[in-house]
Amino acid sequence: CGVLFWESTAVGTMMFIMQTIVNMIFGGTLLTRTSAVHWILRWIFDVVPSRYTFRSSILLEFEGLTFKGFETCSNLAVSGPERASTACYGSAGLHVVESLRGSLFPSLTTESTWLQDMLIIVAELFFFKLIHAYILRRLSN
Repeated sequence: CGVLFWESTAVGTMMFIMQTIVNMIFGGTLLTRTSAVHWILRWIFDVVPSRYTFRSSILLEFEGLTFKGFETCSNLAVSGPERASTACYGSAGLHVVESLRGSLFPSLTTESTWLQDMLIIVAELFFFKLIHAYILRRLSN
């Protein structure tokens, strides 16, 4: 990407690293609350494709699973230290996703958004491919 504008692979590498950092920060895993970001930068949350891949992949991974140990941490008769040492997110995969959504990752959902997420990612790829073709055409003239 950066090599299109400059004849230096170092600049292209720096642009790739910058894009990777933006994906990590605004993808919903490192910076989860949009309210923590200045309003001028909040649009980045909606543009970064890693947000949509994260949301769909978590649901696909956890849907249909069941977990043991939830009875221990939710039982008030169990001693405090034993209950505290057990992760208590839920017994079913969708319960875990809902718990993670409420406590850590607000971009997650228990509804299937796979098709919507894929359409957004493909639309973004198509848009950037058009920009890429336009830049190549301008540089060749």
